Amino acid sequence: MSNADTAHNGFIKQMFIYIRQQNLAWKYIFITVMIVCLLPVFHALIALSHVTKVTSSQFFDLPLFNSILFVLHILLSLMPLVLGPWMFVAELRQDRPDLHRKFGYCYVVGCIFGALSIFPLAISNEAGFVAHLGFGVMAWLWFFTTFFAFTAAVNKQFVAHRRWMLRSFAMTYAFVHVNLTYRLFLPYELLTIGGIKAFQSMISWLSGLLIVEIYMAATAPNGRYLGVKKWLKNLMKPYNSQDKMLFWPFWPKPRYKGDKSIRSDA
Repeated sequence: MSNADTAHNGFIKQMFIYIRQQNLAWKYIFITVMIVCLLPVFHALIALSHVTKVTSSQFFDLPLFNSILFVLHILLSLMPLVLGPWMFVAELRQDRPDLHRKFGYCYVVGCIFGALSIFPLAISNEAGFVAHLGFGVMAWLWFFTTFFAFTAAVNKQFVAHRRWMLRSFAMTYAFVHVNLTYRLFLPYELLTIGGIKAFQSMISWLSGLLIVEIYMAATAPNGRYLGVKKWLKNLMKPYNSQDKMLFWPFWPKPRYKGDKSIRSDA
């Protein structure tokens, strides 16, 4: 066996070790992500093979373009969906910061362009105003939470980076809610198609974002539980000073020899 094969096998083995080390919530997210990743690929193949209208009424005369737009959105969303859970594995970040950084770049690219691809789907969704509003707001929030997470990391504001990354992945995880878990919230068979789309457009990202905000209010930057009093106090704050909205610079400075900067939330 070559050195490359040995290194590859060792890497895969280490990734499985990381998975076993994570808590139950992380494993649940990871499993649901893996399940949902298979569904859109199947739908995408059907869309392209049948050349049918699958997104918006604005493209009735361009069914192939309509299907390509839909598939593009799926492909752009899958990469951050798969990489997202790994961004929160502290052991990977500490052992392989270079890999964490590469995963981060890929995650950001997928989220930014995935968010941009939502707009044609959102503004012309046939389910009506609620779906337009829900999916449209989701696209904006997905874009800006990811952008602020990236600029915070570039500026080495790692506490802010963690907070914005949690929000960003809450928006990314909406992909799971749209395709899977929303069916658990109320009787699916009692809804009309328009009702399903309207429900998806709101609950898919609001539920995840609410859970993230509650979690961040209850924990310190390193994930330590703060207690009930501190948690309730944080929930009452209209704005947290840790949420730095940095617009510049949005590209990493060249690393120099001897750079020993460390994360403040480790």
